[in-house]
Amino acid sequence: MDEKNKKNINAQDTYQIPPIYTLPLIGEPAPPFKAESTKGPINFPADYKGKWVLFYSYPADFGPVATTELFELMESEEFYKKLNVEIVALSIDSMFSHVAWLESIYNMEYLDFKNTIITFPLISDSSMEIARRYGLLRRGETKTETVRGGFLIDPNGKIRAIQIYPREVGKSGEEIRRLVTAVIKHDTENVHIPANWMPGDDIILPPPMTIDGDIDRRKRNIIDNNVYCPDWYLCLKKDTSGAKQNQNSTNINKNSSPNSAKVIWRNPTNNK
Repeated sequence: MDEKNKKNINAQDTYQIPPIYTLPLIGEPAPPFKAESTKGPINFPADYKGKWVLFYSYPADFGPVATTELFELMESEEFYKKLNVEIVALSIDSMFSHVAWLESIYNMEYLDFKNTIITFPLISDSSMEIARRYGLLRRGETKTETVRGGFLIDPNGKIRAIQIYPREVGKSGEEIRRLVTAVIKHDTENVHIPANWMPGDDIILPPPMTIDGDIDRRKRNIIDNNVYCPDWYLCLKKDTSGAKQNQNSTNINKNSSPNSAKVIWRNPTNNK
């Protein structure tokens, strides 16, 4: 073996292949796990069968961005409960750290919040096993922390949406509410959701897969005043399932208690 080949082999022997932490894909089953949380033991997703779940991860306890996100999640808790959605949060911090952070949040005054009790569970994943299963550890970084992300998991335990954000930027509560509402609407009404959709806006009818379906759609475009088709593959339907609502901004009514929130969607033209 010549000297050149020896050098190549030695270089390969010393090269360390970084571990691969793969995000589960949309449509795949949510990786199962058992863990301790601030609300007691969790067997996931078995304990949440029949419910939608917002599975939220954040870099670390006592993070300023994550703290605002917890307030936002509590602000929307009643909204999610009406949609049969539960919230579960995770980081690789210890249970002692979780409890201390929640106590700090309770004693904090932030915007209209005071004496806020975080009612959803925070999972302690100090072994990082759950974070690995969900692909939530950053590759190539010396600082070990979970990414700022989230999964929407359906009542059958399948992943339906994924969001990943940089550690410096908090997630948009408005967009998460829009996303959750849109996915549930698709499932319950068999419709597709256009760009920039807000509840009450027009929705897309699934495109025809046969020529007979195309003919039926063209007839419907003529006789149904609630349907209009810019072209054969794009037909929209006015959402008659409820009163027109525009969600371009939100107002949270917290008059009843610090942790009782009612989400009211208001028309953006009335914003002050």
